Amino acid sequence: MATSSLALLDQYIRALRLCLDAARDSDVRNNCFERLSSAGAMRTELEKGNARAACAILSDEERAIGWGGFYGPGGESVHQAFRHFAEQVKTERLAGLPDAGFGH
Repeated sequence: MATSSLALLDQYIRALRLCLDAARDSDVRNNCFERLSSAGAMRTELEKGNARAACAILSDEERAIGWGGFYGPGGESVHQAFRHFAEQVKTERLAGLPDAGFGH
């Protein structure tokens, strides 16, 4: 994976930490901790060059964030940072797949 994915992942992690610092509700704090844990797992897979595993974790995270979104201080930044990271990872993953040979 390109370093741009890791840089965007770092931005997402920073947004999560800021949201965690501002959180007063235990549910929000728990959600932040869970997302930080998953971000660490994605980092590990990206650093190992295992794009497939990183994308699998990313897919789970998209569902988790969709169901238990971040509302309140820092929430919008978390969503935005995650969206940018997710788009980059998917773009890099698709670019790394072999051409299907259909000539488009």
